[in-house]
Amino acid sequence: YTIDMAPPPTRQLLEETVTTYVTENSPWAQNLYRKGQAEAEARGEAKGHAKGQAEGVASSVLSVLRLRGIEVPPDRHRQISTCTDLTLLGLWLQRALDAGHIDDLFDDTPGPPPQP
Repeated sequence: YTIDMAPPPTRQLLEETVTTYVTENSPWAQNLYRKGQAEAEARGEAKGHAKGQAEGVASSVLSVLRLRGIEVPPDRHRQISTCTDLTLLGLWLQRALDAGHIDDLFDDTPGPPPQP
């Protein structure tokens, strides 16, 4: 807890001290190490899961556009494929179902476009 709450310079000093002066056989050090490993793994898994979800939805958006015959310029393809905001990607996917042009995905006006 002390290490977690310490300011960065103090945290670094404490970590160096623990690493240097506490033996590998110390139950306290082993517990601290295991806790750090578990937290790092959990953060990595969550980050990987979110990234995978975003990639999947982005791929769906691009697939729907391709199947509907809508041309996707390279800059828009990159914008869609690198987006990590699942809410935005979901909106784009909904819009892709009715879009007549790539710009329809990025139209931020609420509701349907005005009728001529």
